[in-house]
Amino acid sequence: MAKTPENLPRKESRLEISEHDEIAHEIANRIRNLVPSGQQAQVVAQMVSFVSEERFSGPIAHPRHLKEYEAICPGAADRIISMAEGNLAHAQDIQTLAIQADIDDAKAGRLYGFLALMALIIAAGVSAFLGNELMASAFLGAGVLGVVGQLIKGRGSNEKED
Repeated sequence: MAKTPENLPRKESRLEISEHDEIAHEIANRIRNLVPSGQQAQVVAQMVSFVSEERFSGPIAHPRHLKEYEAICPGAADRIISMAEGNLAHAQDIQTLAIQADIDDAKAGRLYGFLALMALIIAAGVSAFLGNELMASAFLGAGVLGVVGQLIKGRGSNEKED
């Protein structure tokens, strides 16, 4: 059965009725020669309900829905908007903390890398002092290769891949 002002639920506004009427009229014109006349009203009603489905995505409800919430419970729209603002602020705080944690990790990695390099250089010096040139070369070579490798790789390759 086609939607008419008499059989529409009361909550639908005049604007929605006129939109449904326009959609129903257009569908009826297009299926006139394709669907038997006895089934056209049923097909039109099904198509209107399918076509007029509404979707909205965002941090707050659709403005029409906010208006309806406000009509049911005064102050609800303001609370919904405040809740969305609070969620946005929370998400931004978490993002800031995550970025700061990445920065701190990078700083700690550089510090530990420097300390490891110094330990290798000291171990190479001690080994050379004790007369073990092969071990000194191994310690120094490991340190140099690590530093040179990191310089060649560069900063950009340390970024996380999404």
